[in-house]
Order: sequence, then structure tokens, then C-alpha cells
Amino acid sequence: MIEDDFTFYEPDNSLKKGYRSLFSEIFSEFSKNRWLIFQLFKKEFVALKQSFIGVFWAPVLPLVTVGQCSC
Repeated sequence: MIEDDFTFYEPDNSLKKGYRSLFSEIFSEFSKNRWLIFQLFKKEFVALKQSFIGVFWAPVLPLVTVGQCSC
């Protein structure tokens, strides 16, 4: 009688369905959200490119400034 008063919840365990089902679900989510994934990738790529250029630009800028002042 006590068990009738309680509701027991279990987490949705996707592994019960198998790995094939799990991976097909992941790939279907990727295909549904292609635009969002592309936008996030583009944002990270631009940030990486800017930081890569910044690493080389940081020592070049003072050298150019010194070169202009010495002429």
C-alpha cells in the first residue's frame, strides 16, 4: 500500500537501446542542427585565426614602430 503513494522515476538510459541507436540519434541531431553547428564552428575558427595572427602581430608592431622612428 505504501508503494502506491510513491512514483519512481528512472533516467532515460540510451544504452539500453544499443550503441547503434545511440549513434544514429546523435547523427540525426547533427543533421537537424547543421546551421547552429556551422555558426559555432565559424565563430571558434575566427577567434582562433585572430589569436594566431595576434601572436605574430604583437612582436611585429613594436619593431615597425621602432623602424619608423629611427628613419
